[in-house]
Amino acid sequence: MKKMQKEERHRVIFASIAFSAAVAASVIYVFKKNLKNLTLNCSFLDPIIVDVFALLGGAFLIIEGMWSIVKLPASDSRQNFRVIRVLFGVAVFTIHVMQIKYG
Repeated sequence: MKKMQKEERHRVIFASIAFSAAVAASVIYVFKKNLKNLTLNCSFLDPIIVDVFALLGGAFLIIEGMWSIVKLPASDSRQNFRVIRVLFGVAVFTIHVMQIKYG
């Protein structure tokens, strides 16, 4: 495994943050556009429990992915998968925050 240079690591971190912001903005946009079509199809406690576990899972993906990017140098292809993992975490986290807020 080659060691990442400091500026390469900063580039990957910046890309992760930029793509995460884009994913979060996209999720919020789609959620708000379809807000009038949402209906509650679950019991009262079911969505809260699901949202809590989803928030914890999303937070884990974000934190673990960013920690891996910063602390564990790897090849570009591995770093790309780590960025994708962070993006999935951001999407899951954003979706469930929006569901808690509007649901």
